[in-house]
Amino acid sequence: MAPKRNAVKVETAEERAARLEKEAIFAQEAAKLRQEAARARILERHLREQELVRMNAPKVHNEWRQKMRAAKLDELKAEVKVMMENHEHAIDCRDSMIQGLDQELEEAEEHHVRAHQGHARCMDTLMQLHAVRMTFIQQQFETNVRALQADYGKQKQDIRTAFTSAKAELGARLAAAQQHFDTVQADAQLAFETAKAEARNGDSEEYNVLKLSLETQVSEIKRLLQEAQSAYHNNTHEKAQAFKELSQSDAETAASVAAKAEVQRKLADSLSHWRSRALATAHEWSARNTGIAAERARLQRHHSILRASLRSFRAEQSGRLLLLCRQR
Repeated sequence: MAPKRNAVKVETAEERAARLEKEAIFAQEAAKLRQEAARARILERHLREQELVRMNAPKVHNEWRQKMRAAKLDELKAEVKVMMENHEHAIDCRDSMIQGLDQELEEAEEHHVRAHQGHARCMDTLMQLHAVRMTFIQQQFETNVRALQADYGKQKQDIRTAFTSAKAELGARLAAAQQHFDTVQADAQLAFETAKAEARNGDSEEYNVLKLSLETQVSEIKRLLQEAQSAYHNNTHEKAQAFKELSQSDAETAASVAAKAEVQRKLADSLSHWRSRALATAHEWSARNTGIAAERARLQRHHSILRASLRSFRAEQSGRLLLLCRQR
């Protein structure tokens, strides 16, 4: 038996439009329902998320605060460690600087003591040498003065004796010459008067002869007088020359004595100069030692202040570290 075929119902245009409109309305309503359901689910999820956020936010904040505290603590520990290292390095540098300055101060004091002792020894030696030299010069000067005085007195006495004897001799010669001249002159005058009287009575030839003889005698007397005068002049010139030489020797001796006195004065000035320099050097070194001691005391005070500040800083940082550890 053949199967029965279903009959196909032909749909009209109106029905088809109505069906399509109905399907569109159903689709819109289903889409609205889906949107409302999705909105409800999203709202529910949002509310649930808000509730979870409200519940978990303190925990998250606490956890984040702990993480931040731990990070800050690590950062502070690192900074404190770096600061401690820098401070220890600065303290070590200051300690080494103070030790170096202390050592330099001790070396400077030792050098000053050695230099002062050496300078004192040199000054003592120089003063001893100067005293010995001055004593020797003084003794030599006194010996030379005594010798010069003795020599000068002897020469002066010899000159005076020679001068007195020469003067007496010349006086005797002059007196004898004067007496001889007076005698000769008296004889000549007498002879002249006699010849004159005879000439008046005699002839002119005898007068001329007598005149010539008298003139010859007068010339001889003049020659003797000139010779006596030249002898006196030569003897006096020699004595004057000897006196000039002795006077020049005396002047040279006085100049030598003045030069030695000038040398002695210069040596005394040099000694006073070196003494003043030694005193000035002692004052200068004393001032330097005082300044170095003051600088040393200032550095020690600064070192004590730094150590005290370091102890206070360490105590403060230790308190902060304990406080951070307790808070953690």
